[in-house]
Amino acid sequence: MLIANMVSVMTWFVRRRPLAMGITSIVGGSGMFIFPYLIAVLREEYGLEGFFLILGGIMLHGCVFGLLLRPSPVTSTDPNPKLTETNDTQNATSSFDVVIFKNWKFDLLLASNFLQALGFFPIMMFVVSRAEEFPGLTPEQAAFLPTVVGMANIGGRLLAMITLDCKAFNKACLMAIMEFIGGTAIALSIFCETYAWQVVFSVAYGIVGGFGMVGLGIVMAELISIDQMAIASGFVTFSIGIAAMSGGPLSGMILDLTNSYTMVFLFFGSILICASALMFLIFVAQRRSPQRKHKN
Repeated sequence: MLIANMVSVMTWFVRRRPLAMGITSIVGGSGMFIFPYLIAVLREEYGLEGFFLILGGIMLHGCVFGLLLRPSPVTSTDPNPKLTETNDTQNATSSFDVVIFKNWKFDLLLASNFLQALGFFPIMMFVVSRAEEFPGLTPEQAAFLPTVVGMANIGGRLLAMITLDCKAFNKACLMAIMEFIGGTAIALSIFCETYAWQVVFSVAYGIVGGFGMVGLGIVMAELISIDQMAIASGFVTFSIGIAAMSGGPLSGMILDLTNSYTMVFLFFGSILICASALMFLIFVAQRRSPQRKHKN
């Protein structure tokens, strides 16, 4: 569903693409803090079997709405007429061409996205458990921090919708800045030993995550042509999955070796800062070469 939603929005909207991505992302992100409470209520009211039945029904509604998605009427936005395909079979075959990796800017984006996901996702697993170790924080306060992250995440998506829709800002540069802020916040959070500072960290962490959810697709759309959007989105989502799958065991190994959350947060904060450096290289490359324009 994530790939279909991203590709559909990217191909149908060009002039106000950040606004469209922001709206769809905000609506989807609301589930981050709605579903935990909904799941608790459903399990208590209907039991485990009833809960899974209802949850499966909710997910199947996505298939119904997915059937309403239509392909863009634009077959290609590349100025080279030889690249324009009118045959659907030819388009489907060319969409899986790995020639996209010849675009070194997209390669940088893919590497940055992998590091961003690797540095960002594992931290969420330790937000509550680390907070419980700080003196003066109650279990109830620690348990509320993921809700703060979820609300801030929606705020980050709203911020991305507003700033990325402004032509005065370079989108890759904004992404690099936000990733650097996120990495710095994760690394410095080892000094946040009070509840107030833990809330500040959770807000920064959530905003950066929400901003990245919207900004990734916007930056990607500036680096590739529309007819490459589907395969590019697939590779990007695949890299996120690999990072998410690797981050958990890696963070657990670091925690076992050091027996401290400090090294975990310092390591993954540094990874996120490295991701921002790669994104900044994309910004520099865009400044040195004319940016490709896409017309819907």
